[in-house]
Amino acid sequence: MEKNSTFFDSVCLTRVEQSREQMHQKIDDLYDELVQKILMEEKRLTMDDGEQLKGLKPSRLLFPDGSVVTVQNWRQAILEILRECNKDPIRHDRMMRLCDLVAGRLRPLLSGSPKGMNVPVMIDEGLYLEGKLDTEYLIKTVRDQILNSVGYDYDKIGLVVYNPKQEMVQKSQSMQM
Repeated sequence: MEKNSTFFDSVCLTRVEQSREQMHQKIDDLYDELVQKILMEEKRLTMDDGEQLKGLKPSRLLFPDGSVVTVQNWRQAILEILRECNKDPIRHDRMMRLCDLVAGRLRPLLSGSPKGMNVPVMIDEGLYLEGKLDTEYLIKTVRDQILNSVGYDYDKIGLVVYNPKQEMVQKSQSMQM
């Protein structure tokens, strides 16, 4: 009888430990979300397919691990996100399998070689993105055909943007005073 009791105690302890791990994961996820909200100051940039980014410039990416990357343009922002995604070996393999399958109108957009691309941008050795695309098409294609396909959760990435026209107006007004 004691063997059965020991077995059931062991099963019970295993379940308790599994439950503890699940609770810790839930708490970690909630804290990650809280940290992201603090970093983003409750500001989220969500875009519907019809919205435009014209006129806005990215300045920084805030990754869930707390790292911040300064960027100068949309192409660089997309490249940094793809490089972050590529760090995961499983997603790297998935991206490599997408090479030459993700294509634009006239050329591959993700390829294992820069040949045939107008502006090849290297993500990793043997992994290139076509960089000569308009901003909205580049973002939509990378999101829908690459990041979603490899299972990369980009929703927790913070993006700091600014409007250079508004900045110019503010500078002009301060110079007039």
